[in-house]
Amino acid sequence: MAAERKGRTARLAARIGAPLVLAVVCALLFLFRSPSIRTSLYELAGDAAVPDAVRGKSERLAAALVSAPDAEEARAAAVAFAALVPDGFCESVRAQPGEGALSSFLDFVQRNRAGLVSRGDAAQLETPDGRGRIAGAAARRFYSSPIPPLFSPGEDPFCLADGFVAGLPFQTAGLRQADGFLTAEIDGSTHVLVLLTLKDDVAANGGLLAEFLAQTNEAVERLRASRPGVSVALCGVPVHTATAGVRTKREIGILSTISVAFIVALCVLVFHSAQWVVPVALTLATAAVAGGAALLLFFDRIHVMSLLLGTTALGLVVDYSFHWLLSAPERIRGTRRSMAVSFATTQIGFLPLMASSLPVLRQAAVFLSAALCGALAYVLLCERPGAGPTSAPAEGGANPAGRVRAARLAVALSLAVALVGLPRVRIGTPLTDLYRPPAALAEAERVFAEVRGASGGEQGTLVLGGDGEDAALETLLAREAEIDLPDGVPRLSRFLPPLGERVKNHELVKRLYDERGAAQGEMLGLDSMAPPPPPKPWNRDDIPAALKDAFTAGDALVVPSAPQPGSPLPKGAAYYNPQRALATLLGDWTQEAKRCFAWTLPAIFAALLLLRRRAALAEMLPPLCATSVVAGVLTLLGSSVNLFHIIAFFLLAGMGIDYAVFIRSGGAPSLKPTLCSMLTSAVGFGALAFVSFPVARALGIVMGVGLPVAFLCALALPPAAPAGPSAPRGGDGNEHFASSVGIEFLLFLYRVAGLGLLHVGATLAGYVAWLCSRGVRAASLQPGRIAAFARSLADKTVVMSGGRRLPEVVAADPDALCELASDVEAGRGAFILSSHCGTIEVLSVLGKGGTRFHAWMDFDRTSVFNSIYLRHAKNGKVVLHPISGFGPETIFEAGDAIDSGDCLIMAADRGGTGRRVLRVPFGDGEIALHEGAFRLASLLGHPVYFAACVETSPGRYLAYARRLVGSVSEMARGYAAALHAVVSAHPAQWFNWGEK
Repeated sequence: MAAERKGRTARLAARIGAPLVLAVVCALLFLFRSPSIRTSLYELAGDAAVPDAVRGKSERLAAALVSAPDAEEARAAAVAFAALVPDGFCESVRAQPGEGALSSFLDFVQRNRAGLVSRGDAAQLETPDGRGRIAGAAARRFYSSPIPPLFSPGEDPFCLADGFVAGLPFQTAGLRQADGFLTAEIDGSTHVLVLLTLKDDVAANGGLLAEFLAQTNEAVERLRASRPGVSVALCGVPVHTATAGVRTKREIGILSTISVAFIVALCVLVFHSAQWVVPVALTLATAAVAGGAALLLFFDRIHVMSLLLGTTALGLVVDYSFHWLLSAPERIRGTRRSMAVSFATTQIGFLPLMASSLPVLRQAAVFLSAALCGALAYVLLCERPGAGPTSAPAEGGANPAGRVRAARLAVALSLAVALVGLPRVRIGTPLTDLYRPPAALAEAERVFAEVRGASGGEQGTLVLGGDGEDAALETLLAREAEIDLPDGVPRLSRFLPPLGERVKNHELVKRLYDERGAAQGEMLGLDSMAPPPPPKPWNRDDIPAALKDAFTAGDALVVPSAPQPGSPLPKGAAYYNPQRALATLLGDWTQEAKRCFAWTLPAIFAALLLLRRRAALAEMLPPLCATSVVAGVLTLLGSSVNLFHIIAFFLLAGMGIDYAVFIRSGGAPSLKPTLCSMLTSAVGFGALAFVSFPVARALGIVMGVGLPVAFLCALALPPAAPAGPSAPRGGDGNEHFASSVGIEFLLFLYRVAGLGLLHVGATLAGYVAWLCSRGVRAASLQPGRIAAFARSLADKTVVMSGGRRLPEVVAADPDALCELASDVEAGRGAFILSSHCGTIEVLSVLGKGGTRFHAWMDFDRTSVFNSIYLRHAKNGKVVLHPISGFGPETIFEAGDAIDSGDCLIMAADRGGTGRRVLRVPFGDGEIALHEGAFRLASLLGHPVYFAACVETSPGRYLAYARRLVGSVSEMARGYAAALHAVVSAHPAQWFNWGEK
């Protein structure tokens, strides 16, 4: 009693202590790693889509569109709104240029006016008449214009700097001379743009962004209340990020509440007591803390969407608790084994997610993988198996007839849906499947683009320099000036022309001063008229603050426009359209995910084959069925199968197998915990179908539909065959790890994808068989030899079934093979004495017309394989006969066949017990040959050949042939010599397992 009490105390301490220890570890990691919770939408795609030069400005720049029917009212409202913007969040708020911004820029122009000439003035400076017109226009400007020049006669006697300033696109730079506002007349209203540049720490912090959005919305409401008729719309990347973050936080809370409430209710329903909620809750807590610790350990920046996807782990980790607590004492070992299989296959399903190009999916995969590890370890180490109420097995075994019929009917109906939709499946990922903003926010972005002179979705950013390139400012300006941009597009080289242009203009200005300087000075009352000094190269310190803010990002220059179509970009320049780049990346990632999924299924099957052997193929059916049904349903709903649906297929593949493993292995007692597992997972994932985030919604649709289908399909499968020594084996025990279902699956791969995938599957099956079967390892210590044998069996089957894509056979000795081929084609018939070296059946691909090849095989030794051959041989040119049925009547039948021009194939290199054998030299030793084969060949009186086809690479064979003449003993010696030569050249191709 004391020992039992001590054990319960220790288990209780471990049950409570494990989550606490993990929580402490998680807290320490948080303190030392100091990760940041990211909310930026750019973080969804990572660094690949948008460079830092564009991202840095976009992530900090928010905008408010203040709109009113009257222009003056709109400007006044913009100033009022700028005053209402909450303090502490913004680095600057610009409803108009800051105090002194325009005068500062004009002062910069006055100090650096050498070579600063407008494009129109530069053209006129080329000719004497043009220079005269410039002088006259300047005089009139000083004496008769109602708008005075910007600079005094002493500073700019020919008004060249004044003309340069007048021709600049001030609106984008925030330096418009008239009133400083960025305005546009659109749809009968005046829209005034107020730019808000957030502080770095605000833009990077989801909580501060959410607070900024909340307080700014309050300011908008106050402005609307005080100024009826005025509307304000917020837009920009920070607003998108904050909006998505607020919605995600709200949805996380709702989903977590729903999932936890459902799990609690299910625990009470299943365990008939609320006390079992505690161990399940502790399992959830352990999983959540383990997943969080993994995120902290491996990532410096964690996206909030990763936490949203991580909440789906609630439906996964409780599976282990249900199975463990509901397991009967006598079934503990089997439950533990099934849990291990479930864990392994699910983790394999997560592996491709960890290699995904999307950071948010990598983080979610790490979270879920670590959560499963923590949950499994906690359940096995801290929970007492069979502690929950167990039920006696239902009568009728694991699948009572009524339940199985209902499940099969449901699966049949689901597959009917799949068959209707699958032919029309479209695979693609539009940008809206990654993020879809609210309608009001999308409309604000459209107007914002028009106010700034952009063209909506086609507008991108041209970036020059940056990314570590230490290019001088003059170099970047010269490159920027070379780019063919649409007319009117503002760029820094318009405000700060490159040195070459300014030097050229300065030479023209000197001519103007030489020709017109004296007269102009006398007219303006100036004592002297000296041209400005030669221009100097610009450096980064020369850039005025307003220009630096508008046209630079770090060391890079940015231009808010695309180059003209077909215009080449200079060195160090790149154009980025975030929408277009994301669309391209999504297309590439979709193809990548599709390829990964095509390889993941064989990987899961190989793991299942290793762990479950002959049951593997049946247990692969639920995820395959569920995936097909989901694809069909999506098509019927008018949706394409996008990247995120494919990502969910990975999870569906891993989890769908779990149901088949538990139901087929555990019998009726496993049905209740498996049903509970499916329900919690379906609710946890299915709830995501109702969130606003398209990525999560895609996962929810796939899992919400696919998991019930996978469960029903597992329920419809027949029970697993009994394992252990009493389980039946094929043949006489020489057929190790053979599975007719597995071979049929390989043939299915062949019909779908051809020889390449067939050889991959056969090779993988060979290696798995060598690893898992002691009998296979006893046959050969070389796994490569077993893999080659598996490929030979696959090639035999496709040749005998008359497949459209057949192996390639080439001659080792063209003359010898030509002699055999001529006898075959001439209808003389041929008796081919083959061996167990290579795959002689592929020789039939050389036969022309209707020539058939009759082969005698030992059906007792390879019953599973030969049953497959007989099932498919009716379509091919190879006809199989059992050697055990060989008798006098067979001799007459064989004679008739060879007389009609067919070929006979019989192996002669295996002299068995009870048979007459010939012992002939074989290299340094001797070999026992089947005397009867040689006597029959001699008796029939047709050409006799030794022949072998050995594999040189998958799908490619080298054919050896040699005419055998003389007596029976002479033919045997010639056969042995030819066989020795082939075996010496290809030792790994000799599949005579009786020879050591």
